[in-house]
Amino acid sequence: MKNEVILIIPLCNPKIENFNNFITEIEKYFNKILIINDGSNKKYNDFFDNLTIKYAVLTNEVPLGKGACIKSGINYILENYKDIKYFAFLDYDFNIDAEDIIKCYKIATNNPNTIIIGKNYIDNSNKIKKIINNYIKINFMIYFNKLQDNYLFDILIMDKLMAKKIYKIKENHYDFNIKIIIKSYEDELKILYCPIKTLENKSQNKIIIKTLKEIIDNNKLFLKYCIRAIIPYVLSLLLFTLFFYYINSSNDLSGIIISNIISGIISFIFSIFVNYNNIYKINSLNKNIIYFIKKILKIIMGGFFIYILYNLLSINLLFSKIIIDVIMAVVFFCVFSNIRIENE
Repeated sequence: MKNEVILIIPLCNPKIENFNNFITEIEKYFNKILIINDGSNKKYNDFFDNLTIKYAVLTNEVPLGKGACIKSGINYILENYKDIKYFAFLDYDFNIDAEDIIKCYKIATNNPNTIIIGKNYIDNSNKIKKIINNYIKINFMIYFNKLQDNYLFDILIMDKLMAKKIYKIKENHYDFNIKIIIKSYEDELKILYCPIKTLENKSQNKIIIKTLKEIIDNNKLFLKYCIRAIIPYVLSLLLFTLFFYYINSSNDLSGIIISNIISGIISFIFSIFVNYNNIYKINSLNKNIIYFIKKILKIIMGGFFIYILYNLLSINLLFSKIIIDVIMAVVFFCVFSNIRIENE
């Protein structure tokens, strides 16, 4: 075990006593350890110089963040450790029970081509962090039809194949965790979540300016998915209105359903074309068939309920469609959502 896995620990202005206690314990399990000095103050120079006697040490002149540390660590290992099979990354806060790291590693060895995440939890007392987490959860539900419970994690373990895929992600300190999860959706990568015990809740130490930066970066990250979702839907609304008034001069049920089906199919095809590499790229034929059946079922049922609002309750046609589309999206997500993230 010790010779096929390497532990990567990024550090930025660490608490030296805590680190020394941690590294003494973790050395019992790991022969190979890579330390990344992520722009620590110069007063830590002697500390890191001493580490080079025993460990491999990489240095960033300025703090570059978690994403950059993961990528530089992967690149260094691929070039210098040809026999390594597994990559284990810790977050800045290394206050993690050593047994949890071993537990995550054992899961990785039993699940090839899988990303193992040691997950912590949002503390309810941290209101700002909880709001961000709920915002991220809503975005995953809207754009990926997935229930993403938590995007924070302290431990990341993967084999060489997964490490090469993660290396392609554009690094960013505040949204790199989210990008890893999105990458798993887009490329059909398997993730297993492993609950872990953290010895200190690092989320309580976030300062407001970093939290605001995190909010901005998260919004920029999801902006492209928002645009890709809105454009096909606007097209659907436009086509529905045009087809209804072109095909049908009366307000009967068949005219509304036919208009909704035609506009829905056209906008759906357009949406696949726009979002194929990000949302609809599914390798399973059965999943594709089920997905298309659900889409057609939603369109037909939506037409019936639009008719009720528009013709029987005298609600504006376009407004009726928007209301029903939102309700149907929520209902179908709750009933049919495919939760791919698994827990050990």
